[in-house]
Amino acid sequence: MIALFLGATILLLAAAVVDRFMVRASASLRHLVWTSAVLGTLVLPLTTGFAPAWKLPHVGGAAGEILARVEAIQAPRPSRQRQRRRRAPASLRSSQCGLSDLGLH
Repeated sequence: MIALFLGATILLLAAAVVDRFMVRASASLRHLVWTSAVLGTLVLPLTTGFAPAWKLPHVGGAAGEILARVEAIQAPRPSRQRQRRRRAPASLRSSQCGLSDLGLH
């Protein structure tokens, strides 16, 4: 999903840059550039099955630290409720099992 968003953004930004340099070109040619960009964004989801996956390199430095903090904030936190200790059943308590005689209570 993010790859589609990034691909569409890059495609539309490229069309905007090309359009900016085509100041004196005809309107039909500029219209062709934008139509191609919009059609490209519509075809982009169909091409994801054929194109290789994008893998981002490891981010280090300040950006890596920020990403680590964001991931730590988004990670599920363990429950802070204090768990009650369960007592062993009466049949297993050391005073009734004879373990106190062995000094293992």
